[in-house]
Amino acid sequence: MSAALAKVIERSWTFVPKPGPTPRPLSIRIAHPDEGDKIFASLMLLAEENALAPVSEARVRAMIDRCRGPEPGKMRDGVIGIIDAPDGRIAATVGIVMSQWWYTNAWHCEEVWGFVDPLHRSGKFNYAKALIAFSKWWSEQMGMPLIMGVLSTHRTLGKIRLYAREVPLVGAIFMWRGVEGRV
Repeated sequence: MSAALAKVIERSWTFVPKPGPTPRPLSIRIAHPDEGDKIFASLMLLAEENALAPVSEARVRAMIDRCRGPEPGKMRDGVIGIIDAPDGRIAATVGIVMSQWWYTNAWHCEEVWGFVDPLHRSGKFNYAKALIAFSKWWSEQMGMPLIMGVLSTHRTLGKIRLYAREVPLVGAIFMWRGVEGRV
C-alpha cells in the first residue's frame, strides 16, 4: 500500500481547485431536528466499520445534537447533510462543526463524519463525492476553510484517493496504540 499511497500524495501536491463557487448538491438536504435516532442508527453502521475506540452512545448523540442545529435563540455551530434512501433510511450523511485550532482565533468548518451506507456504495451515483461537494458548499456559505480527512482502517487507500481528487492535501494523521502496536 505504501507505493500506491506515495503516488496519491505526489499527485495531490498538484491539485488545482475548480474556479468559482461550489454548487449545492440537490441530492443532499439538511437534517431535521427530530431525526436524531435515524442519524444515530446510520452512525452505528459507520462505527461498526471504522471506530478506532469504544463507542459512547451519549457522546455520539451529543455530537448529533451539536451538528444538526441550534436550539431556538442559539447560534448554529454545525450541520448534518443527508441523502435519503428510497426505503426512508439514510443512504449517506455528513456531519460538520465549526472549530478552531489551538493557536488561532480564526474559525474553520471541520468534517466530523462522512458515511455512505454499504448498500449505496455502488451504482451510477457517487454518494461520497456528493457529501464532499456539500461540505465544500457549506464551508463557502460559512466563509470558512474546510478541514476533512480519512480516519479509517477499512478501504483507506480508496477513500484517500477520492478525497485527494476533490480537496487539496495538507497533512496526515498517524496513530500509535502502545503495546498493541497496531490500529
